[in-house]
Amino acid sequence: MLEPPRARGQGWRSANNFRRCRARVAWVENGGGAATTWTLHILASNKNRLHSIYASDFDNDGDLDVFAGESEGIAWIWENTDGKGTFKEHAVAMNSRGHDPRVGDVGCDGDLDIAGKPWGEGEPEPRDHIYLQNMTVERGGKAIFQRQKGEIWRAGQTAEHCP
Repeated sequence: MLEPPRARGQGWRSANNFRRCRARVAWVENGGGAATTWTLHILASNKNRLHSIYASDFDNDGDLDVFAGESEGIAWIWENTDGKGTFKEHAVAMNSRGHDPRVGDVGCDGDLDIAGKPWGEGEPEPRDHIYLQNMTVERGGKAIFQRQKGEIWRAGQTAEHCP
C-alpha cells in the first residue's frame, strides 16, 4: 500500500509503504523528484497485523513522521529526528485500534491527534474506538494549526465560545 505524504508542501517527494502480513514499515524516497528512481528505507520489519500508515508532522517540527498501527494492538510513531530521514521508534499505545484511523487536530490545540476504530471480527458489541491525543502543545511545543473562530465547535459550545 502506498500513501502520499499528508503534510503542507511535501508533494510527492516520498511515499510510505507497509505490508500487513510481512510486518514491514518503510518509506520510499523519490530520488531527484522526477519519480523515476526510488530508494526503499525500512523503518521496521518486526511488526504484525498492520492496518494503517500515515506520514504527518506529529511533533510539530516541520518534517514528516510516520504513524503505523495494528488492527488491534500496538500503535507506533517513527519520529523523524533530523528532518533527513533518521527515525526513532516510539510505541504510543499498547492496546489501540488501528484498522482505519484518521489523523487531524481533534483537540483544536494545534497538533495532530489520531482516532481509530477496531477491525470488528470476534469482538462483542459495543466495539471500542480510540482517540490518541497528541500532547505536543500541552507540553510546551508550538502549535502548527490555528483555527478560525467558529470553525470547530466542541460539544455544548456556541459560536461565541469556540477557540
